[in-house]
Parts: sequence; C-alpha cells; structure tokens
Amino acid sequence: MIYNILLVLYLVCFLIGLALVFRKAQVAAWKAFIPVYNIVLWIKICGKDWRWYIYFLVAAINIFTFLLLVVETAKVFRRYGLIEQTISVILPWAYLLYLGLNKKMVYTNPKDLPPHKVSNAREWADALIFALIAAVVIRNNVVEFYNIPSSSMEKSLLTGDYVM
Repeated sequence: MIYNILLVLYLVCFLIGLALVFRKAQVAAWKAFIPVYNIVLWIKICGKDWRWYIYFLVAAINIFTFLLLVVETAKVFRRYGLIEQTISVILPWAYLLYLGLNKKMVYTNPKDLPPHKVSNAREWADALIFALIAAVVIRNNVVEFYNIPSSSMEKSLLTGDYVM
C-alpha cells in the first residue's frame, strides 16, 4: 500500500515539475499531462533528435533515456555542475519541481547555448556514475545471478549451483 502511495506521489510530482518546466520553455503546461505527447515535447525542448523517441521504446534503455533527459533539461537551464546533475538523476521528480519553481532558473533554447567544455576528471566522473547506474538498473531489471543456498530444489538444482 505504501509503495503505491509513493509511486503516485512520485508521478504527480514529476508531472507537475514537467508542467512547470514546459511553462518556462513557452509550451502550454497542460501538455505535460498527456502521456507520450509529453515525452515528445520534452525531447524537443531539450533539443534532441529523433533517435531519443526510439530509445524510449526499448525496455531498460528507456530508464537511462529518462535519466539522461532530466540531465539534458538541467543543461538547458544552464546547470552543468556534477553535483547538481547527480541530484537530478537521483531525485528527478524533485529536481524538475526545483527547476520549475525557482524564479532564478531561466530556460535557454538548446540552439542558443554556448558550447560547454568539461575537464578530463569530469568526463571520468560522468563515465563512472553512468556505469554505476547502468550496473544497478541492469542487475535489478535485466539479469541477476543467484546461488542455490539449500537442498530445497535438489531434484532439479544442487546446493551451490548458480542460476541466471
């Protein structure tokens, strides 16, 4: 029961945050509440190409695409810091609310953004964070290895066997 309440709260906060971001990007806020169409508009707001639509259709890849789109949303608000982008990945629903409610945050069209250079250390940190998130998502949703700890399944599996 508590899980369902938290899930609904997460979705409502995410949609409200997305509506506030849409409003700052000069898109009607009500469009954030239309399933699928809100993702199409969100991808356009972030200035990404047609491949991102396909990424959202592929299972497990769509989780990474969603998180990357939150980071890209931070970039169109000129938020490039590693800590801030990490927070946007960990708490996307709260981060979108933050962007939408903070009056200091101003949307910039991706075509008007100046090129942003990152250091080698930042590139490594980004790669390590992505690898960590990828490992957790893949391990939880795609494949997991289990060790048979007892003889409860002895007719088909032996103690100490591994199952994928």
